[in-house]
Amino acid sequence: MVEFKLPKVKRNTVVGRNNREQFSAEINSYIAQTRVYRSYFEDPNNRRWFEKKYGFKVYKPKRYLVVGRRNDFECDEWIEIKSDYTDVEIVTYDDLVDTVVSQFYQ
Repeated sequence: MVEFKLPKVKRNTVVGRNNREQFSAEINSYIAQTRVYRSYFEDPNNRRWFEKKYGFKVYKPKRYLVVGRRNDFECDEWIEIKSDYTDVEIVTYDDLVDTVVSQFYQ
Protein backbone atom coordinates (compact mmCIF):
# COMPACT_ATOMS: atom_id res chain seq x y z
CA MET A 1 0.00 0.00 0.00
CA VAL A 2 1.30 3.44 -0.87
CA GLU A 3 0.55 6.60 1.10
CA PHE A 4 1.28 9.82 -0.79
CA LYS A 5 1.86 13.02 1.15
CA LEU A 6 2.73 16.44 -0.20
CA PRO A 7 6.20 16.88 -1.68
CA LYS A 8 6.84 19.78 0.70
CA VAL A 9 7.29 18.94 4.38
CA LYS A 10 6.34 21.64 6.87
CA ARG A 11 9.35 21.42 9.20
CA ASN A 12 12.59 19.57 9.75
CA THR A 13 12.19 15.84 9.23
CA VAL A 14 14.69 14.99 11.97
CA VAL A 15 14.45 16.58 15.41
CA GLY A 16 16.03 16.07 18.82
CA ARG A 17 19.32 16.60 20.55
CA ASN A 18 22.68 15.19 19.54
CA ASN A 19 22.63 11.37 19.84
CA ARG A 20 18.84 11.43 20.43
CA GLU A 21 17.61 12.36 16.98
CA GLN A 22 14.27 11.06 15.79
CA PHE A 23 11.73 11.63 13.04
CA SER A 24 9.61 14.74 13.45
CA ALA A 25 6.03 14.47 14.66
CA GLU A 26 4.88 15.11 11.09
CA ILE A 27 6.79 12.11 9.70
CA ASN A 28 5.79 9.89 12.64
CA SER A 29 2.16 10.83 12.05
CA TYR A 30 2.42 9.75 8.40
CA ILE A 31 4.01 6.44 9.41
CA ALA A 32 1.24 5.88 11.97
CA GLN A 33 -1.36 6.43 9.27
CA THR A 34 0.13 3.63 7.18
CA ARG A 35 0.09 1.41 10.27
CA VAL A 36 -3.66 2.01 10.65
CA TYR A 37 -4.18 0.98 7.03
CA ARG A 38 -2.15 -2.19 7.60
CA SER A 39 -4.21 -2.97 10.71
CA TYR A 40 -7.37 -2.75 8.60
CA PHE A 41 -6.23 -5.83 6.68
CA GLU A 42 -5.58 -7.83 9.85
CA ASP A 43 -9.34 -8.27 10.20
CA PRO A 44 -10.48 -11.26 8.10
CA ASN A 45 -13.83 -9.56 7.38
CA ASN A 46 -12.05 -6.56 5.86
CA ARG A 47 -9.83 -8.83 3.76
CA ARG A 48 -12.87 -10.75 2.45
CA TRP A 49 -14.70 -7.51 1.63
CA PHE A 50 -11.65 -6.14 -0.20
CA GLU A 51 -11.15 -9.35 -2.16
CA LYS A 52 -14.83 -9.46 -3.12
CA LYS A 53 -14.86 -5.82 -4.22
CA TYR A 54 -11.45 -5.62 -5.97
CA GLY A 55 -10.74 -9.22 -6.89
CA PHE A 56 -7.44 -9.87 -5.17
CA LYS A 57 -6.26 -10.98 -1.77
CA VAL A 58 -4.33 -8.71 0.57
CA TYR A 59 -2.61 -9.93 3.69
CA LYS A 60 0.09 -8.03 5.55
CA PRO A 61 0.66 -5.48 2.77
CA LYS A 62 4.03 -3.79 2.42
CA ARG A 63 3.83 -0.13 3.36
CA TYR A 64 5.34 2.72 1.35
CA LEU A 65 5.34 6.37 2.37
CA VAL A 66 6.09 8.92 -0.36
CA VAL A 67 6.85 12.29 1.19
CA GLY A 68 9.05 15.32 0.69
CA ARG A 69 11.98 16.00 -1.57
CA ARG A 70 15.48 14.57 -1.39
CA ASN A 71 16.95 17.73 0.17
CA ASP A 72 14.50 17.37 3.09
CA PHE A 73 16.30 14.18 4.13
CA GLU A 74 19.99 14.88 3.60
CA CYS A 75 21.33 14.57 7.14
CA ASP A 76 23.33 11.48 8.10
CA GLU A 77 21.00 10.79 11.01
CA TRP A 78 18.13 10.29 8.56
CA ILE A 79 19.60 7.04 7.23
CA GLU A 80 20.24 5.71 10.71
CA ILE A 81 16.73 6.53 11.96
CA LYS A 82 15.14 5.15 8.79
CA SER A 83 16.83 1.80 9.39
CA ASP A 84 14.74 1.43 12.59
CA TYR A 85 11.58 1.32 10.47
CA THR A 86 11.96 -2.02 8.72
CA ASP A 87 8.28 -2.52 7.93
CA VAL A 88 7.72 0.74 6.04
CA GLU A 89 9.66 2.05 3.06
CA ILE A 90 10.05 5.84 3.06
CA VAL A 91 10.85 7.40 -0.30
CA THR A 92 10.90 10.95 -1.59
CA TYR A 93 9.19 12.27 -4.70
CA ASP A 94 12.66 12.63 -6.24
CA ASP A 95 13.34 8.93 -5.61
CA LEU A 96 10.00 8.05 -7.19
CA VAL A 97 10.68 10.17 -10.29
CA ASP A 98 14.20 8.71 -10.64
CA THR A 99 12.77 5.20 -10.51
CA VAL A 100 10.15 5.95 -13.15
CA VAL A 101 12.65 7.69 -15.45
CA SER A 102 15.10 4.79 -15.16
CA GLN A 103 12.36 2.46 -16.44
CA PHE A 104 12.41 4.35 -19.76
CA TYR A 105 16.07 3.49 -20.32
CA GLN A 106 15.91 -0.24 -19.64
